[in-house]
Amino acid sequence: MFSDLGASQEANAVLVQPDGKLVVGGGRGANFGQPGQTVLARFNADGSRDMTFGTQGLEFTDFSAFCGFIRTIRALALQPDGKIVAAVLCQDNPTGDRFLVARFNANGSLDTSFGAGDGVATPLEGGVSVALALQAGGKIVAAGSTESTFAVVRLNPGGTLDTTFSGDGRVPTSRRSVPFPPTSVEPTPSPSTPTARSSWRAARP
Repeated sequence: MFSDLGASQEANAVLVQPDGKLVVGGGRGANFGQPGQTVLARFNADGSRDMTFGTQGLEFTDFSAFCGFIRTIRALALQPDGKIVAAVLCQDNPTGDRFLVARFNANGSLDTSFGAGDGVATPLEGGVSVALALQAGGKIVAAGSTESTFAVVRLNPGGTLDTTFSGDGRVPTSRRSVPFPPTSVEPTPSPSTPTARSSWRAARP
């Protein structure tokens, strides 16, 4: 199962839908002066592209309002309603990195009911998001880092910060105590306390 996207490309995340279809997230690099794009692809259980998703099974998004040349999906989560949540690595922007979470409809289009009507939430001005988890009630936990902190945020289902989490929806942690960004987020039995994990083998995004 191979897909040539016409430029340098990478796949970083995969999820399996209840119907056996596979959703793969990643990015397509800058090409001929054009900035990179995130890529979502969906495949049928037999490995063929799902032509009901995006354009011929592929959905490209450039997030040009938020990102510079580096744009790639690092983590995916599937909601019970079939919508797809993505942690997007968004770097090389003249105004700095952006901690970005996007949500896509089941057909691959951006979900305009999420964020500010554009399918995007940017709960931190700086930093990058690299890990995701969903909690009961549709809340979204994203983890990543800023220049000096390991960061965890929790969003309401519509993409706004959940102020019942740490008072403002955000928990920065000194890098002195956590030397690398997280590589995963795990929900816990209590909806109030997600767990973010990092690894000494994890590289800074």
